[in-house]
Amino acid sequence: REIREETGLDITLGPLLGMWLDRYVQADVVETTLNICYVGHVDDPSPARESAEVVALDWFQRDALPMRLAFPAHVRPAIAAWRALGPSR
Repeated sequence: REIREETGLDITLGPLLGMWLDRYVQADVVETTLNICYVGHVDDPSPARESAEVVALDWFQRDALPMRLAFPAHVRPAIAAWRALGPSR
């Protein structure tokens, strides 16, 4: 649901990749979040679009992802776990 809301894309979920804790800061409020990540495959990349919650949307090769990503405390380990699955995922 989040993927469709924020990008317009439909995905097919694959296996559970992992779960990571992170901290979300908004104004003076700091909350701990549990981030549950799955492997997913985009069904059709053509309707991709930015939304009010997305600063930028682009496609990258798996070994050429940008260094600056949102929520690095859980996104970086999730990407490492995804890469460890091998090139077919």
